[in-house]
Amino acid sequence: MEEGHSQESLIESRERSESSEGVNPTVRVDGPPGGAKCCRLSPQALVCISHAFSAWGDRMWHFAIGLYLVELTPGSLRLTAIYQLVSTLSIIIFGPLVGDWVDANPRLKVARVSLIIQNVAVIICGILLLIMLMVEPPCPQPHLPSYFRVLEALVIIIGSIADLSSVGTKIAVEKDWVVVLAGSDKKLLAHTNAILRRIDLCCKILAPILVGLIMTFISKITGVIFLAGWNVLSVFLEYYLLWKVFQSVKGLSQKVLSKRQDEDSENGSSVDHNQDESQRSVGSEADPGDADLIVPAVDVRDHRPRKPGVFSRLWKRIRTFKSAWHIYFRQTVARPGLALASLYFTVISFGAITTGYAYTQCLSEAVLSAIRGVGSLFGLLATFVFPRLRDSVGLVRSGLFSMSLQFTCLLFCAAAVFAPGSPFFLLPRNSKPIPSMQYCALSHTTVAASCSVSSLAYPSATPKLRNFHVSKTTINVAQAATTSSQVLKSSSTVAVNATARASQNTSLPSGNTIPSVISPTKATGGNFSITLRPQNDSSSTEAPSSKYAQTFSHISIGLLLAGIVTSRLGLWMSDLTISQLFQETVAEQERGIVAGMQNSFNSILGLIMYFLVIALPKPEQFGLLVLMSVTAVGFGGLLYSSFAYKVRGHLFHTDKFKNCLGSSPPERMLVSDVDLEDEDEEEAMITDFDGVQFHLSNPDDDKSKLRLSIAMKFFADLKKYGADELLKKIYGDFMTSAEQGYDVSLLIDLTKLPAEEDQKEKLIRKFAMFKRNCFASVFEKYFDYQQAGSGGEKHAVINYRDDESMYVQAQDDRVTVIFSTVFKDDDDVIIGKVFMQAYLHSRMRARTTEFIKVLNRARPEPKTTEKKTITGKTFVRQ
Repeated sequence: MEEGHSQESLIESRERSESSEGVNPTVRVDGPPGGAKCCRLSPQALVCISHAFSAWGDRMWHFAIGLYLVELTPGSLRLTAIYQLVSTLSIIIFGPLVGDWVDANPRLKVARVSLIIQNVAVIICGILLLIMLMVEPPCPQPHLPSYFRVLEALVIIIGSIADLSSVGTKIAVEKDWVVVLAGSDKKLLAHTNAILRRIDLCCKILAPILVGLIMTFISKITGVIFLAGWNVLSVFLEYYLLWKVFQSVKGLSQKVLSKRQDEDSENGSSVDHNQDESQRSVGSEADPGDADLIVPAVDVRDHRPRKPGVFSRLWKRIRTFKSAWHIYFRQTVARPGLALASLYFTVISFGAITTGYAYTQCLSEAVLSAIRGVGSLFGLLATFVFPRLRDSVGLVRSGLFSMSLQFTCLLFCAAAVFAPGSPFFLLPRNSKPIPSMQYCALSHTTVAASCSVSSLAYPSATPKLRNFHVSKTTINVAQAATTSSQVLKSSSTVAVNATARASQNTSLPSGNTIPSVISPTKATGGNFSITLRPQNDSSSTEAPSSKYAQTFSHISIGLLLAGIVTSRLGLWMSDLTISQLFQETVAEQERGIVAGMQNSFNSILGLIMYFLVIALPKPEQFGLLVLMSVTAVGFGGLLYSSFAYKVRGHLFHTDKFKNCLGSSPPERMLVSDVDLEDEDEEEAMITDFDGVQFHLSNPDDDKSKLRLSIAMKFFADLKKYGADELLKKIYGDFMTSAEQGYDVSLLIDLTKLPAEEDQKEKLIRKFAMFKRNCFASVFEKYFDYQQAGSGGEKHAVINYRDDESMYVQAQDDRVTVIFSTVFKDDDDVIIGKVFMQAYLHSRMRARTTEFIKVLNRARPEPKTTEKKTITGKTFVRQ
């Protein structure tokens, strides 16, 4: 029996493990297959194509569901708001659980289940929407029948399930699959991430256009049928492409499954207890391939635990949240993750809130659509810039540049709050009281057609005042202007007389402030002024006094939109940077739960902003939301800067500042007569399965030196047993002061490497054994105890994982080492039972077989035979 190989083949055996009955000496286990290409496309290309289908369907659904919910409740955003709230809360609450489920299950199973649930949920929602559109409600809102309310609730709940399943798919593919596909090639990982984000942004632009055209020029019912049909087809295409990728990449079939949840005690053994089966397949997800392993059959039928109750399951879910919290914050990239989450605390985007505010500032739908398209182009540009920036300055510094660029662009948004034309209520010019005034309108309908006064901006205005019509009266312009276009180009004050739609002389209540928002259906361009005339001077045709003039300027809204558009470049580069940091540093078995927590943090901060918008709904108060958003982005930049400082030891190149002041630049050093490829330092951060973190970097931007740092949460335990002394004895002059945030650091001068290749190999091996040598201090000390005969009851306990420990004890004739292992998953149980059964068989054989009395370190020479070659066996004494 080959125990090492059998353990490797059992890493992902949960899906195919079946119980066996009877005494069968061996069971054949198939290893993973070799790689194969599909249609001459690389696995990365297949993943991108699958992602394109998924992103296109998601964008169509998210655009259409909002419109259909508004269609079901004309004149109200109630259903849309409820849907958004339920979807956000579901991601906050269940996001970590979804991530934990991704970690605890094989990759292909996760992709299959999440895709099926997501697409089936969208199809069901489409059917429900189709029924609601075809069956007209017998009575208007709010007196709808109960069955219609039930249909609305089902659409919202099932739609939220679809959104949650979409999160699971994204975590699995974008946070795990692409990392395995890229392997150790971080440049390929950066380019793959950029392509996936580029696909997202293109779908975000084009998918709503297609759905909108179908709903506008054909029918809304046709749009629902199209959405449902798309999901029926795409689920098969997406899964087929991912299945081909899984077949072609052998590494995807090998996954370290999470052991956080005690699923055996919760669901019982998931092994299939089939009485008729005499064999059990124990292997990875891969199909039968080129590796055959023989392991003994194990009967596990008699130890199935009782299924726990509802409260026990609920408590385990609560513990999952606690575990997820601790796992997230022990990551080295926790601060960049919080920085990314802070970017969601914003109204400075092209969402519904900012779009509605811009519409109140005299911008038409066409103008807003065009500006939104330009913003999307800046986002696409970021996907091309990021790989080059990362290759030029490194990943960590790319985030510094991106966050700085975004914050700089958003300063335009902060300036817009105080610029001319801003309705911000704290500005002195927006708080002037006026006497009883008469609304005004322009004489030419090409200048302004039907207008409405926002009830948010002027709540005391009567309904008659909120909608008024343009009458053909006189336009008084200080400078000569005979046409509408000349009026628009003029910066002079336009005096107009108004007639309300309901009455000829409708006036504002006295003692109120000047209304700051007038939204034309067909807005005009340029700067123009609308003047309010006192009632007692309403018959006058002369230009009114300037003290009653209120000027509408586009400077404020222009600065706001300019800041939003340009900040898209830094925003998406920051997103790509932090996403790749997570991909490179988070351990494989923790990627899902960490990504789930990240989604929860993002949604929490976005939800807080929604509540603030509800509390501050008026356009005059929008400036406060803008300032809070800019502050949140700045705070995120500070969080990321603290992370960068911890990793790099500095934020800026002080030597380059000195060069700018005139001092001579330092000489660039060559390493072994071969110049280094990059102009800037390269960094690598690695986290292994024990949570040990490694950091490889160039200190102080010195390319001639390489620093290797290690951080162990149990290093304090190792220090008790002489880890520091042993490391100094092994590494000597390579020891240096520990890097901030790490326990031990080694420093090597690349200009002083040994000339001989074998010496270089020994040096590399010495550095590669860094973690092993830290552990060696415990064993060396206790072997010394045993040699000195002073073992006695001395023992060491090293808690090298959260729930697993290592025990070392020295006795007079031996040193005992015990590793505590928590058996939670099915594959753990099977491995343990295989080991125990093999151990039992070996002990039984030992009772009937004479022990080997002599142990030879080398194979003995044959002395009593004339044969020159004989066969032999080597026995290891236990």
